[in-house]
Amino acid sequence: MSGVAVRTLLPLVGLTLALAVSGQAAMVRSPLVMQADSRVAGFRTHESLGRAIDVFGRPASLHALPGYQRACDVSWPRIGLAMRFFAGGCTERSMFVRATATGDRWQTIRRLRIGDPVARLRSLYPGVQPTREKDGDLRWQLFRRERSTAGLTAISSHDRISELIVSAAIFTVRFGG
Repeated sequence: MSGVAVRTLLPLVGLTLALAVSGQAAMVRSPLVMQADSRVAGFRTHESLGRAIDVFGRPASLHALPGYQRACDVSWPRIGLAMRFFAGGCTERSMFVRATATGDRWQTIRRLRIGDPVARLRSLYPGVQPTREKDGDLRWQLFRRERSTAGLTAISSHDRISELIVSAAIFTVRFGG
């Protein structure tokens, strides 16, 4: 290859790499949205574990719950997300039960974010009253499907939102933990 060709190609390669890196960085910074009981970012709550892996990538951990041969806990700590699936153990056909987000990129459709003060929750969700957990944290039911345990919940600790939880509409069974 001639020196002219190399000098012409190097800036193009550099530009391509810069665009690829900036595109990935933009994706990393973009907010991840939990919507009522229907969506966890690009994952719909009626979908399976296989689909969650398609959306979020390979999980850091995936294990069957002791005593629950049919339940599976999966986590993606890089984005602050843990999910529970049921009805097939840890198989790609297991169905979604619950997602708990703790990473600072997560927010609700109304833009309540992990780390926000409780005052922001109160302004975005007026009239929502908390219940106190055993550990002293407050549980805020932001959305609840009628005649179901399905919905969207925020947990606050020390006056800050620490978790967002989406529970599935198709399951009404409560699991410990």
